[in-house]
This record gives sequence, structure tokens and C-alpha cells, in this order.
Amino acid sequence: MITNMETSTLNRNESFKKAQPKLSEKRQLLLNVLKLYPKGLTSEEIVDKTKMPINQVSGRLSELKSMFYISGDGSKRCIHTGNYRTIWRVTNSDWRIFQTNKAFVELRTQKDQLVRDKNRGVSTYTFEVLKKEIRRIDRLINQLA
Repeated sequence: MITNMETSTLNRNESFKKAQPKLSEKRQLLLNVLKLYPKGLTSEEIVDKTKMPINQVSGRLSELKSMFYISGDGSKRCIHTGNYRTIWRVTNSDWRIFQTNKAFVELRTQKDQLVRDKNRGVSTYTFEVLKKEIRRIDRLINQLA
């Protein structure tokens, strides 16, 4: 039997999934490739599989990480350079929801503190720096929504 709390959690998670922004074509491609490899892939392995340039792959991986679609999970040695590379894996939706909510709270707290500081009366230069930082945080919050 499903409890009210479980029903509430299921409803919340379903709403969260539906509200997620559509990923760009390249982000979606990388996510789809990673889904095929549950043990994860390094950026070089993704380049080999997608034939995308490394700078495009690494940029999209950073974006997917900041959106909590993927996470680094260990490392392994690159066969080309001998250097260690991060292994990227797709996250599960519960972890993603938790991390998104956590990031949202942290960003809102930062923004609220900056707005309070701005409203206390600061120099023109500091005021402009605070406005710029508040806009940056707003963009990050919008990416989470």
C-alpha cells in the first residue's frame, strides 16, 4: 500500500520531470550516449563514440553537470595521454531533484544576502558589482527551474 507521503513524493518527482527544460541537441546526444554505458565514460571515450570535438564535449559535460544530469564518478587513465580522466555517469532523478533543490536554496540565500547588502547603501562601484552578481545568480536559478 502506498502512503500519502509516497504519493506526494511520486507526484512531486513526476511534476519535476515534466517541468525540466528541453536539452539542446548536443547535450541530449551526450546524455543519450552516457545512458548506454551505465559504468560511465570519460570525455575522450565520448569523443570517440560521437566524433564531436573535445572542446564541444567538455563544454556540454560541464553544462550537464551543472544541471545535475551527470556526475563525476571516479577516474581512469587515458589511453592516449596516460593522464587520469573523470568518468561521467548519468544521475538518477531522485538525486537530481535533491541536488537541484539544494542548489536553489543556496543560490536564493546568496541572492537574498546580496540584496540586503545592496539595500544598506554601498558605493556606486560596489552597487554595480552586487547588481552583476545578483543577475548571475538569477541566471543560475533560472537554469535550475
